[in-house]
Amino acid sequence: MGALTDLGKKELIFTIGRYIGYFFQIIKGFLLAKILGPELFGFFGIFLLVQQYLVYSNFGIQYALNIKLSVNDNNKSTLSKSIKSIIDSSFTLIIFSSSLLLIVSLFLIFSKIDLNFVVPTSHFIIGLLVITILFHIQEVFLNVFRIKKEFYVILFTEICISISAIVVIPFFDGIELLYAVIISWILALILSVTIFKINYKHTIKWDIKMVRPLIAVGLPFLLYNFSFNLISMASRSFVAFNFKISEMGFFTFAVSLTTAIMLVFNSVSWIIYPRLITQLSDKKLTKMQLESLLFGLTKKTLAVLFVLILSSIMFLPLIFSFLPKYSVSYKTVVVLLINQIVINSAFALTSYLVGRNMFNVLITSSIFALVFSCLLMFLFTSFNFDYAWIAFANLIGSMVFVNYLIFITCKKQKLSYKHLFSSFNYVVQLSFIAFALLTLFDFSILGLLLFSTTMILFLKNDILEIFNIIKSKIS
Repeated sequence: MGALTDLGKKELIFTIGRYIGYFFQIIKGFLLAKILGPELFGFFGIFLLVQQYLVYSNFGIQYALNIKLSVNDNNKSTLSKSIKSIIDSSFTLIIFSSSLLLIVSLFLIFSKIDLNFVVPTSHFIIGLLVITILFHIQEVFLNVFRIKKEFYVILFTEICISISAIVVIPFFDGIELLYAVIISWILALILSVTIFKINYKHTIKWDIKMVRPLIAVGLPFLLYNFSFNLISMASRSFVAFNFKISEMGFFTFAVSLTTAIMLVFNSVSWIIYPRLITQLSDKKLTKMQLESLLFGLTKKTLAVLFVLILSSIMFLPLIFSFLPKYSVSYKTVVVLLINQIVINSAFALTSYLVGRNMFNVLITSSIFALVFSCLLMFLFTSFNFDYAWIAFANLIGSMVFVNYLIFITCKKQKLSYKHLFSSFNYVVQLSFIAFALLTLFDFSILGLLLFSTTMILFLKNDILEIFNIIKSKIS
C-alpha cells in the first residue's frame, strides 16, 4: 500500500479541504433538488448527462497528459523542455477539439432542431458548448498542477466552482434558477482557468510536436474510459428515454447523491493515481511481487469502500428526512452505492493495465460488460420494472467487468488467477447481489446485516490497517 503510505501532510490537508468543497457540492445538489422539484431537476439531469458525454470530445487529452507526466517522473518543480512540449501540445489539441465542437454546435443551432425541452434548444447547446470547452482547458491545468503537487491552487478553484451555484440559489427559482446555475457555473470555470493561468507562470505556445504521441496514448484510454463510464451513463440514458421526466429527476438525485458520497474515495485516488501507475508499471517487479501488490491493493480498496458506503447508508434516513419527496429513490441509491464498491474494487488492476499500456484489455472488458448491462436494461424496461432495476442492471454489468478483467489479465500476463480472484471472491460478490436484491424487495435491513457481516469477516485486518495508516498521518 505504498501509494497510500506515501501521502504527506500536504496531500492529507488537500484531501480534507477538497471534501469541504465537495460538501458545498452536496448542499448545492440537495438545494436544487428541493427547490426545482423532480421535473425540473430531471431536466437538469439530462443537461448534466449530455455534458458528461461531451467530456469525451477532447481526444483523451487529459488521460494522455496524466500518463505522460506520470511516466516523465523527474524534475516536476521546474518544467523540463519535454514536459513543457507535452503541456503546450495538449493546449494545441484543445483548440482543435473546441473548434470542432463549435462547428457542430453552429450546425445544430442553424438546423433549428427542436428537442422539446423547457428551454430553447439554442440556449441548451450554447450552455453545453461553453461549459465543455472551459472544462477541457481546466482539466489540462488540473493534471499539470497535480503532478507538480500544487494542491492548494487546485483546492481554491474547486471550492470556487462548488459554491458558485449556492450563491445564486436564494435569488431565483424555476427556469430562472436553471439559467442562473448554468451561468454561475460558466463564470466559476472562467475564474478557475484564470487562476490556473496566473499561477502557471509559463507562456502557453502553439506546439504540435507531441500531438501525435498524445493522441496515440489518449484515444485508446478515451475509448476505455468512455466504454467503462458508458455502463453508468447508459443507465441514465435508459431512464431519460423510457421513464417520466419526474422519474429522471429521482434517478438523477440518486446518481448525484452517490457521486457526492464517492468524492471521499475519488479525492484520495485522484492524488495517488500517478504514483500508483508508476509503481505498478515498474518492470523490475517479479510475478510474485506483482500478484501480492495487486491482491493487497484490491483488498484495501474494498476496505476503504466498505467503510465509506456503510457509513453513508446509515445516514440516508437523515438525508431523506430533509428531502422527503425524494425518499422514493432510496432503493436506487443503495444499489448504486453497492455498484460503486464493485466498480472501484478494480482500481489497482486498471491502474496496472494503464501503466502497462494494455488498453485493449480494458476496452474489451468494458464493452463486454456494457453489452451485458444494456441487455438487462432492455429486459427490465420491457417488463415495466421501475427505474431502481436499471441501477441493478448497472451493478451486474460492473460485476461482469471486474470478473472478466481479472480473468483476461491473469491469462495474458500469466498471473495466478486463484490468488487474484481471492481478493474479490464469490462469497463477497454474492453478498453484493443479495444486498441489492433484498433492498429491491423491501428487505434492506436483512440485506445490510448480511452484507456487513460478510465484509467485516473478509476485510477485518485490512480495515484495521487502513485506520492505523490514517491515524499515523493525522498524528
